[in-house]
Amino acid sequence: MAGAALLALLALLSAVPAGAAAAAAGPGSVVTPAALPGATGMAVDAQGRLYVANIAASRITVIDPDTGAQLEQFGPEQGVTFPEDLALGPDGSLYWTGFLTGDVGRIDPDGRGTIIANVGPGANPIAFHPDGRLFVARCAFADGLYEVDPAGVAPVRVVAEGIGAGCALNGMDVGPDGRLYGPQPFLGRIVAVDVDSGAVDVVTEDVGTTAFGVDVAPDGSILAVDGPQLRRFDPVTGAGGTVAALDFLPDNLVLDDATGAVYVSSIYTAEVVEVAPDGAVRTVSPGGTVNPQGVAVVGRGRDRRLLVSSVAGVRAVDPATGAETDVLPAPQTGQPSVVTALSADRDRWVATAPFLGSVLVFDGLGGAPAATVDGLVLPVGAVLLGDDVVVAEASGRVLRVPLADPAAREVVTEAAGSPGGIVRDGRDVWVTDTAGGRVLQVLDRGRPLPTPLVLAAGLDRPEGIAVSGREVVVVEAGPGRVTAIRPGGRRRALDVALTPANPPLPGLPATLAGIAAGPGRTVYVADPLTNRVVPVDLRGRGHH
Repeated sequence: MAGAALLALLALLSAVPAGAAAAAAGPGSVVTPAALPGATGMAVDAQGRLYVANIAASRITVIDPDTGAQLEQFGPEQGVTFPEDLALGPDGSLYWTGFLTGDVGRIDPDGRGTIIANVGPGANPIAFHPDGRLFVARCAFADGLYEVDPAGVAPVRVVAEGIGAGCALNGMDVGPDGRLYGPQPFLGRIVAVDVDSGAVDVVTEDVGTTAFGVDVAPDGSILAVDGPQLRRFDPVTGAGGTVAALDFLPDNLVLDDATGAVYVSSIYTAEVVEVAPDGAVRTVSPGGTVNPQGVAVVGRGRDRRLLVSSVAGVRAVDPATGAETDVLPAPQTGQPSVVTALSADRDRWVATAPFLGSVLVFDGLGGAPAATVDGLVLPVGAVLLGDDVVVAEASGRVLRVPLADPAAREVVTEAAGSPGGIVRDGRDVWVTDTAGGRVLQVLDRGRPLPTPLVLAAGLDRPEGIAVSGREVVVVEAGPGRVTAIRPGGRRRALDVALTPANPPLPGLPATLAGIAAGPGRTVYVADPLTNRVVPVDLRGRGHH
């Protein structure tokens, strides 16, 4: 995962408070919430039940692969945090890795959870050796391969470090020869690693940088997800062929040796499919929206659409029917979308990518950007103002940039605190100061206010901001509250309950809970931690 995408994922996952993300996604959402948010590693038990790690929800879900029904869940109550991959032990215990924390955990058959080791952030694939030994590798933050005592008594043994250019192995499995097989996506290859010496042999370089997982079949052949396809490789010659084409970018796979079925997951679309031995693809659990952040209303009348940014990219939603269409999908490079904030002005709309330092301006829902502003420093949001775009950066600087000449930038203010959101009403522009708990006006009828005017103070981590009628509406991320601020500073809490979020990690901007004004007195509010976008009637009828 490249740097910008990794930072975007880190900012998003770090906002998830323990236990909060396991909340049900509830009714009232204009998007379909993901049933398996951030589906990553999987395992199959002796009864054929499928275990799925949901990294974006800090839980592990057990499902019936025939019906897709959810049978059981494990979460923070068992110590599970940001699970990335899974393995079942000889006694039926479930082992998992925590991507952000580096934890390696065990859930006993009776449901008791224990942390047995910590290998450092980036803990990713986990696999059992036939002799009962347990191995874990790091991918993204570092590249090391480790042996972990399943009982959690013996110290962690380093098998190898520095072998994968930032990713030792991704989804891995043990072959008949006792070696670990797995992809090294940053190097575009699949390798075999001796678990005693750490020696690495290249099996094939006939894969791309989106080869994220392998499973070794009983006949020794290597099944791998490589871009939007499932492939099979000869472990001796490295020759490969396609087993099945997929219509999404997969994250991992697991083979059910008893049936020959291969289950494939996607962290981006949150779906799980089964690939039968004959290559037929069947949906086990359908996808849905994962961690929506930015929202904007674009177009008018019957052409009006709600834009929603999530890890899968930007989608256009028909609020009347719920029909969704890809507008700016996440690139097919194995990275989540790095767009976090959206705004719109009639048919034009703006996408902000903080970790790329970019703002993209579009005319309508199709085609390439009409204008791009690069070289920004952690932009958290942007709005159109005539032929200019006004950008708020995480440092508290607000810029006005002519789209005809993006290099000619005017500093509106450097005193906007810690911006979390930005909105325009006419030629007035406001930002939220997340750390300072304020709403600040930075442009007055198009004129800069080097010392911003304080519209409201004492808010609890305000992020998204919208204007509807004569009210400024703000998402307070701390308590999960939406507050409408009237002229003169009077406030009222709206009838909608969001999931409270953790403060951002040092050096990272807030994870935006976006909000956008729709027709009439409706606003649409993103709740990233329950995968919803909720319509709220400002006349007092909220949906939650």
